[in-house]
Amino acid sequence: FNYSTAGIETSFQNLSANSSSYQWSFGDGNNSIDENPNHNYATAGDYNVTLISTHCGISDTITRPVSIELTTLVETKNNEVEVKVYPNPTKHNIIMKVDQELVGSSYVVSDVAGKTLLSEKINAQDSVIELNSLSPGVYFLSLGNSPQQKVRIVKE
Repeated sequence: FNYSTAGIETSFQNLSANSSSYQWSFGDGNNSIDENPNHNYATAGDYNVTLISTHCGISDTITRPVSIELTTLVETKNNEVEVKVYPNPTKHNIIMKVDQELVGSSYVVSDVAGKTLLSEKINAQDSVIELNSLSPGVYFLSLGNSPQQKVRIVKE
């Protein structure tokens, strides 16, 4: 089988030939009997997904690792996506994709007490923010000049 992810939804494509029934186990306690199911994972991580396909009483089983990275979205009032931040949670860096209107403004990474830890001008629509100097924990990414958008970031 193959899979693709879009946000929190993962689409699975069965590649079994001549099967008449299917049993998927998504590795997080959820299952499906659909031939080509979609599944929403609650948290980022690595999952062992199993497909059992059966035809005329004969079953074939395949298990593959699936890696899920969730994207955090901040939406404007008119529901247009203004910024994407991923992967979140992260171990090292985050990628920030912003609308053109935010280029030239600044971002600030602060701790839960509000202390500024990182600050820089947004020079492009796609940016990498290095978090290697931060300890594991919860941080906030503030974007734009006024009003600011805030994104919660988890560093593992």
